[in-house]
This record gives sequence, C-alpha cells and structure tokens, in this order.
Amino acid sequence: KSHDVFVTSTSPVRTSEDFAGFFSVWVMKLCGELRLSAAQGRPQLGAVDPKPGSKEHKALRLALLGSRVVVCIVNLATGGEWPPPGYRSEIAWAEESSIPVIPFYDADRFGWKEVCSWKIDLPSIFRSGLGPIRYHRSSHAQAKDQLGGAIHEALAEASAEAGAGASEAQEEEEAAP
Repeated sequence: KSHDVFVTSTSPVRTSEDFAGFFSVWVMKLCGELRLSAAQGRPQLGAVDPKPGSKEHKALRLALLGSRVVVCIVNLATGGEWPPPGYRSEIAWAEESSIPVIPFYDADRFGWKEVCSWKIDLPSIFRSGLGPIRYHRSSHAQAKDQLGGAIHEALAEASAEAGAGASEAQEEEEAAP
C-alpha cells in the first residue's frame, strides 16, 4: 500500500468553519506525529463533489485503495444528500476492499442518539468495530489518544489479514500438483 491512513469525510467541506476541513488537517498532523504516512481525500476538495468517472473521482478512489486504514470524519449536513456522497463512494470502496474504517465525529455538535441512528443508516462506517472516536473540545487530548490507538489497532488488523491472505496463497501454491 502506498500510505497507512486515508482521511476523508462523509460530505463535501462547504465552508472554512466546517468540522471536517479542520479535523482532516488535525488527523493528518496526528499521523505525522505517529510516523504514519497519510493521504487526504474529500476534505481537500472543498465544496467540490467529484462526479463519477471524473479525474478527481478516480484520483480519490486510487488514493483510498492505496491505504491500509480509512479515518472517516462524519460531517452530515442538514438537508444534505442521503446517503452522503462520501458514504456512497469512499466508504463503499473501503468496504469492497476490506479496508478498516475508523469513524470520527464532533461530539459537541452531534449527540449519542444521532450516532446510534448513523449505525443503522450508515452501517459500513461502523463495520470495523473501531470507534467511533468522539471529539469534545474539552477533552482534546483524550480524542487524540483514542484516535491514535484506533489507527494502530486497525493497522495491526490489516497487517494480520494481509499476512493470512499471503499464507493461504502460499499453501494453495504448495498444494497444487
């Protein structure tokens, strides 16, 4: 894989005050502190929602598929598309490729009741069982530690699965006549 972590969001980043825009940079810095390579997805595109088949859409897909773990910043807009575009593309690609997803959200903005509804309405974000990581402004360091731990856990699981796949392929090759 070309990088350890791919950082994306469920919806386009419409304004400079958008939680996903700020936190995509924050997660990228955390990855740097953890000495992990990272690529940024949807948040770097701003308000642009790349159309399927476009150069931006293909680049987004290649970057995600080149990662070992996805951190998805859940930034659902009131009255926005449903399911959100990042769920239809990035999270679907991660699921198809068995790339673990770590959900991350602004707990000062969204309540636990809303998160529980996301688990029903957007199950692929939560399928890895990692998180969700809740960010509260009052407990910044705790969210940082939890996210770092979840990333390391996801990377370990991805490495174990890759090793198991390689072992199975080797066993099949050795068993072939």
